[in-house]
Order: sequence, then structure tokens, then C-alpha cells
Amino acid sequence: MVNLKTVHRAVHILGMVAIAPGPHTSTPHPQHPKYPYLLRSVAIDRPYRVWFTDVT
Repeated sequence: MVNLKTVHRAVHILGMVAIAPGPHTSTPHPQHPKYPYLLRSVAIDRPYRVWFTDVT
């Protein structure tokens, strides 16, 4: 058996990297709707001026 740290160091020294691309987490799905931001024109200048809820 070979120690995991030894293998990790060897892989790092040789510059071996994975070929598969990572997940595209910031790409939006084209069928998901874009909702408008309704508070853009509201000045939120004091506490409890705007309330928020999420029903998921």
C-alpha cells in the first residue's frame, strides 16, 4: 500500500489534472423564468421596511 499523501505529492509534482470539466453551476437553464426585481425603485432606509418570504 502507498500512502495517500505520497500519491498526492507525486501527482502535484507531475502536474497531473483531471480531463473532465467541472459542473456549470452559474449557467441558468433557458426554460427557467427570470423574475423582475420589484424593489429596485424602493429606498430601503430603515429596518423592517421590506419583508421577504420564500415558499419552496
